[in-house]
Amino acid sequence: MTSELGILYSPTESSLQNKFDHIIIGSGLGGLICAAKLALNGKKVIVLEQHFQAGGCATTFKRGKDVYEVALHEMDLGDKKTDGKHRIFKELGIDKNITFVSSNSVWDIADKENHYSIPHGLDNARNYLIEKFPHEEKGIRRYFKKIYNTARCATTLPYNMGYFQFFFFPIVHSVHFTWPMIRKHTIGQWLDFYITDEKLKNVINTNIVYYSDNPYNMNLIYHAIPQCCYYQKAVQIQGGSGTLSNYLVSVIREHGGEVRLMADVTKIILQDEHAKKPICTGVSYFDRKTKTQVNVNLTKISKSNKIVCNCAPDLVFGRMIPKLKNTFDERSKRKAPAVSLFVIYFVCNADLNTLFPNNAYSTFFSNDLSRPLSDLNLVAYEKIEERSFVFVDHSKVDSRLTASGRTFCNITTAAYIQEWKDLTPDAYKLKKQEVADIYINRLEEYYPGIKAVIDHIEVGTPNTMRRYTRSESGSLYGYNPDEFGSQHRMKNFHPMYKNLCFSSAWSFPGGGFTGAIICGDMTATKILDQHILLKKIIFTVFCALVIAAVCTTLIEIPRIIEAVK
Repeated sequence: MTSELGILYSPTESSLQNKFDHIIIGSGLGGLICAAKLALNGKKVIVLEQHFQAGGCATTFKRGKDVYEVALHEMDLGDKKTDGKHRIFKELGIDKNITFVSSNSVWDIADKENHYSIPHGLDNARNYLIEKFPHEEKGIRRYFKKIYNTARCATTLPYNMGYFQFFFFPIVHSVHFTWPMIRKHTIGQWLDFYITDEKLKNVINTNIVYYSDNPYNMNLIYHAIPQCCYYQKAVQIQGGSGTLSNYLVSVIREHGGEVRLMADVTKIILQDEHAKKPICTGVSYFDRKTKTQVNVNLTKISKSNKIVCNCAPDLVFGRMIPKLKNTFDERSKRKAPAVSLFVIYFVCNADLNTLFPNNAYSTFFSNDLSRPLSDLNLVAYEKIEERSFVFVDHSKVDSRLTASGRTFCNITTAAYIQEWKDLTPDAYKLKKQEVADIYINRLEEYYPGIKAVIDHIEVGTPNTMRRYTRSESGSLYGYNPDEFGSQHRMKNFHPMYKNLCFSSAWSFPGGGFTGAIICGDMTATKILDQHILLKKIIFTVFCALVIAAVCTTLIEIPRIIEAVK
């Protein structure tokens, strides 16, 4: 049986033995990228997904003939010098099978009195901002240099560096990469130090909702890397992000792997749960289609055969391995989840490119660009209906989500699970409608007549995100990006288990489509060669000793010669 997207709902007959080299729980991008890379390298993998379609946040849904994009507004896709996704896309064949489309600008930024249109290209964006803020030229040049150097440093991370590149990394990149990590610099602090114009600071941080809700609680590195790539090129996936997920599913299946849908994992099976460091032997899931419980096992019980969790840690330790829930709860209190979202999806029965020809693909509407940047840390205290928001108009790109003469759009703003808790079903439904109506009316102020052409509306809240991602906070970005480094995320290889891994927005590097893609590739690379970092460290130590020996010899040669004389 297949869905409208052509994804099988039930396991194939060849899978009845239920033994696999690696088991992936969840089919978000972190899980699918990891599984696809493992499958391409000859590993027999299975992906278990509780939903009826694969992809996690990288999915679409249909209403009539219209396709609705779930979560991707636009993805950063920089050049090969600054964006490591190019290597991953080439390895998995994504570059040849998925079409990325973009508009003529990165995004527009507006309030009641100002309007800015940021062009594509790092130099173009820099020069545009210098033209608009000539008194801040020095700070703008410093900012663009900073984000470019940081992104270029992060194009390759230690796990996929060459040996010599790994050796020189701490020396060459310490200023742009290691130093902000150690000092815990935030983008808010950095801008306050180098730039004085509050309007410019707000323009630079206009898309903060893509990562966080507070520039003073967002690490500089987490801002610099994607922001540089956004300026170089912001893209959408033609056909919606679900086409990327479906392609990865096809790669997994074509190389001997499986993707089982409506497979709700309820337990991770341990060989000895009382062991000091338990080893996982398989999982048990509830087949929501056949209403039966099914066990899936690893082919071998060893550290080399992994169970990879592509889901929220609170789900893993609260439901699948409850033994360590108290330990996890204590650690999780030190790691706050990132912001969630309130999203209004709607289709207009008109071509908005004709109605509003000067509109951008993505426009961020601020309540007041002149207010202090520090006010952004008060977003959580604003009424949800009064927050700044982003409007995405798919008529500006060849997205192919709707038929000709119709346009898919969405409005997005920051939101929090606490705002939607403890409501009765009727009160919840009423609040969704009321908040959606307010944002549509606010949009009408900028686009007179758009309200009249809206044909259908759907609304997603943090409760919606929680229901589909099963994260208690409803966060799509994992942990808050306040500190950079693997120690501030779920470890790819969990230290308390011999063969339990994490590969999702909650793991390093974390956050968004790019973070999940890189995390999936990183996890698979480490699984395929578990000693890859150890080898590079040994090589680095060896080189350091050789260099030290050579330097010592060169220093001592003159003394030896003098002694001989």
